[in-house]
Amino acid sequence: MDYFTIKPTEENIEESLVKDLLGRNRELAKFIEILDNANQNLTLSLNGGWGSGKTFFVKQAVLLLNHSNAIYRNQNQINENDPVLTKWNNMIALQTAKQIKTNHYAVYYDAWENDNSLDPVLSVLYQITLQLCNKYELDQYKNVQKLIEEIIDYGAKEEGISDINIPTTKISLKKIPFAAIKKLFEHSNIVESEENRVTLKNKIKEFFDSLRIERSDRIEIFIDELDRCRPTFAVSLLERIKHYFDIDNITFVFSTNLIELGKTIECYYGSGFSYTRYFDKFFDLRLELNKPKSLDSFLNTIQYNRHFAAEVYCIYFSEKLGLELREIVNYLKTVRITLTQYIGGIGIRDDYYVVFGVITPLLIGLKMFNLPVFNSIIDGSNEETFAKYLSSMNVSEASAFYDKLLNNSEYYVGNHKTGSIEVTHESKLRELYRILFPITQYNANGLKTKRLGNLSITYEIVNEMLSACTLLSGYSMIEQMKK
Repeated sequence: MDYFTIKPTEENIEESLVKDLLGRNRELAKFIEILDNANQNLTLSLNGGWGSGKTFFVKQAVLLLNHSNAIYRNQNQINENDPVLTKWNNMIALQTAKQIKTNHYAVYYDAWENDNSLDPVLSVLYQITLQLCNKYELDQYKNVQKLIEEIIDYGAKEEGISDINIPTTKISLKKIPFAAIKKLFEHSNIVESEENRVTLKNKIKEFFDSLRIERSDRIEIFIDELDRCRPTFAVSLLERIKHYFDIDNITFVFSTNLIELGKTIECYYGSGFSYTRYFDKFFDLRLELNKPKSLDSFLNTIQYNRHFAAEVYCIYFSEKLGLELREIVNYLKTVRITLTQYIGGIGIRDDYYVVFGVITPLLIGLKMFNLPVFNSIIDGSNEETFAKYLSSMNVSEASAFYDKLLNNSEYYVGNHKTGSIEVTHESKLRELYRILFPITQYNANGLKTKRLGNLSITYEIVNEMLSACTLLSGYSMIEQMKK
C-alpha cells in the first residue's frame, strides 16, 4: 500500500483485508454472515461518514464473496493458496468468521462515477455487464448473454437508434461495442410509458434469474457514493431500483452517509420532507460502520513515527476532533510536511517542543477541520477551548509537555516533588494561551519576549507558528509529499 495513500485499488483492498489494517475484519465477517443468510430480496444501507472507509469495506466484501464462488475462482485461476481465502479460512478456524454457505456473485457500482447517466436502471445493468466481461468467460453462459443482448436491443429500439447492432448468433460479450452502448444509456430516459416499464422489468428479472441459475445462488449489488450524486439521479436510482429490481435472491447494499443523502433527498422534495421515513421505504436493514477500535496496523502502513512528537499529538488530536480515516491521513501528511524541519532533530529546545511539537499540530487540525474555532483561538478570544483540547492528554508525551510549562518553584496538584507552589494543568495552559495569543500583543510597547516557567516565547517563534499553519512557511518540507 502506497505511503499516505488510501485509494481503494484492488491491491490495496486485498492487502487491507489480509493484514486487517483497519481492524474491521470481525465486522466484515458479521456483514458477510448477514448477506449469506438472506433468503429473499433484501436492501441494506451501510452508514458511515465521508472518509470513514466505506468503499474499502464494501470492496472487501465484494472480494470475499466472489472468491468464495468456485466458478469465479476457476475462471480467474485462484488457487487454494490465495491470500484472501487463506485469511478467511484462518478466521473461520479461530471462530471469528463463519463458512460462506451460499454461492454469491457480487458487483460494485460507483453511483457518483455514473451520475452523468440519464437512466440509472440501464446504467446499473451496463456496469454489471462490464464486470461480467472483465471477470468471467461468458461464452458458455448462453442464456445470460442472450438476455443482456435483448435488454440492450430493447433500449436501442425504444430510442430509434440503429447503429448498435448486436447479432443474435453466438458471440463473445467481449466483442460488444460498450462505448456505443454507454452512449445509448446516457441518451435519454427509455422507460417513460407503463408498457415500457413492465417490459423492461420482466427482461431484467429474466436476466438476473438466468445469471443466478448459471453462476450463483445470490447476487449482491453494492451501490457506493450515492450521497455525492445530483438529487435527481440519487432519487431516480433509489426509486427505480425499488421498482425494477424487486427480485428474489438479489441483495442491494447502499454504502452511504445517510445524513448527507438525506440532505440530497430534501433538495429534491423540499425542506421539511421526512427523509427518515422515506428511507424506510427502501432499506430493510440499516447498518452502521463503526470507527476502527485500533489504528495501529493502519498507522504502521503509512509510516507513522511514534518518536516524532508532532505526529503523536496529531493522532491524539484526530480523536478529539472526531476525524475519519481519510481526514487523519491528510492531517498527518500536513503535519509532517510542515513540522519535520522544526522538530525533526535530537535535543529539541523546550520552546520549540511546546510551540511546534504540540500547539502547532493542534492549530493545523483546527484550521483544517474547524476553521471558526481556529480563528477564535488565534485572535485571543477562546482561551477555554484551547485549554480543553490540551488538558488531561492521555499520550505518552504529555507529561514532558506539561513539565515544560513549570518553573523551578511550581508543581502540579497531586504530584508534589520539590516545588513549593501548587498549580493546575488548566491554569498553566491558560497562562500559555495568553502568552501566545493574540500575536498583536508583541507589537505593543516593543514587546519581543514573554516568559512561562523556564520558557522564553519570542515574537519570532509565535509568528513562525502561525506561518507554519499556512503550509507555505520557508521551513515546509514539500518533498515529504513524495515519501
